[in-house]
Amino acid sequence: MRYKSYLKTVLVWADETPLPQAHTIQPTLQKFLDTRRREQNGQLLSAATRHKTLQVAHRFFIWAKTHLTTEFRGLPIDWIEDLTPGRRPEAAPTEHVYVSVEEIQQIASLDLAHHLPSWRDQAAAVMLFLSGARGGAFSTLSLETVDLNKLSVRQWPQLGVDTKRGQAATTILLNIPDLLDVVRRWDTFIRSQLPPTAMWYTPLISQWGEYKMSAERPGKNRVGNLNKGLRNIFEISKLPYRSSHKFRHGNAVFGLQRSKDMADYQAVSRNLMHRNIRTTDEIYAGLAQQEQRQRILSLSSKPSGSPSPNSDLFIHLQTVAPGDIPRAISILVERLAK
Repeated sequence: MRYKSYLKTVLVWADETPLPQAHTIQPTLQKFLDTRRREQNGQLLSAATRHKTLQVAHRFFIWAKTHLTTEFRGLPIDWIEDLTPGRRPEAAPTEHVYVSVEEIQQIASLDLAHHLPSWRDQAAAVMLFLSGARGGAFSTLSLETVDLNKLSVRQWPQLGVDTKRGQAATTILLNIPDLLDVVRRWDTFIRSQLPPTAMWYTPLISQWGEYKMSAERPGKNRVGNLNKGLRNIFEISKLPYRSSHKFRHGNAVFGLQRSKDMADYQAVSRNLMHRNIRTTDEIYAGLAQQEQRQRILSLSSKPSGSPSPNSDLFIHLQTVAPGDIPRAISILVERLAK
């Protein structure tokens, strides 16, 4: 249907001029799109829509030139090639928002066990950060999918978990003791009240000011309800609101900032259930801009890799005979390889 919409715009531009004579039309299609407004709201077409319309027009005229050779014989191929949109400029980088470990620890420090909805939402906030699960998956985790003894979460569609693209994986919680304490308290409480098939983020029923936990599955608006509960927790914590997905970003940043090698990086990527490490890199590499700034600014205060001329190491190296240098290098390489 979208292609039909793009081609309709081309027909509006052409008006009564036959398409084989499209190269004679003024204004050009590019200029027409620059001033074209949407019928619904009167706004100018977005850059993406103009870009896509030119792409579709280019493909159509190439097809027509190839398959309708008689009708489109007079349409210059150079004109068609000029329809190819240039590469769109990249959007200006923005500073991504995520829940920091300091923020989640502030949330975890609250004493909310006296109010069931707030206690549940506090535990949810902490669990979202520790698991890095998407909101849709998290809100459909049952008790049987969560094993705090192994710090594992079975995000399996066959167990009713609503994962992206139906992926199945057993993911691991971040091992942060003070945050795990909050999760364990809630986990112990609900397991004493509900069957294993009940939701970890338990739906609540309000009756005359009293809250009752439900063992039923959540409805279609489960992520919206989750974000509503999180908004309440942020208000109590006096912190700026963050949606459920920002906890996933926080989990990623926490893991990537502490990754010492590519094996750690890949483990974080797999735990986020990304298809490949490129996805992790593209989405999260620019998240911690403040840390990047601090690292760059601190480079000038770090000593260089070369030893100082006054250091013991530098003085000792000057005593090595030229003929012994290859052997010394070999010894150092062997030592590094151990």
